[in-house]
Amino acid sequence: MKTLAKELTFNGIGLHSGQEACVTLCPYDKQGIYFENENGVCSITEAELAEDSRLTAFRLPNGAVTRTGEHMLGAIIGMGLDSVLIKNKFEEIPILDGSAEVFVEQIKDNIIDDGIPIKKLFISSPVSVVEQNGRRLVIALPSEVLKITYSIDYSGTPV
Repeated sequence: MKTLAKELTFNGIGLHSGQEACVTLCPYDKQGIYFENENGVCSITEAELAEDSRLTAFRLPNGAVTRTGEHMLGAIIGMGLDSVLIKNKFEEIPILDGSAEVFVEQIKDNIIDDGIPIKKLFISSPVSVVEQNGRRLVIALPSEVLKITYSIDYSGTPV
């Protein structure tokens, strides 16, 4: 199982709030991505959509809300971490340079593999979610490799 060798803290400003933001990624001994706040620890798999505009936000069963976590979560998955505990001091994740690069650069030099095998999940048949009368959709297809293709069109914005 791949986790972090040490805690990594990221400080900055929240993109949407303009307020101070701080998040710490920690080694963890359970497979998965977990968030910890004053109400306890929850798995990201228990998250529900909390906002629905040009802001990605989710709410965990313990009441914790996390906003603009997509770059951080993308870095965690992209770097192959199987286990991480996220301590978010404020609701919004710092935007840093506006990409996942700062997260990736810190994570890549701090990965350890404890040799414990993990259980991987695979998609065996197509899965889709369609919202707003078909204006938004996500489709996951079975594949031997991870491949992500996306298209986005914000009406009223120049191309």
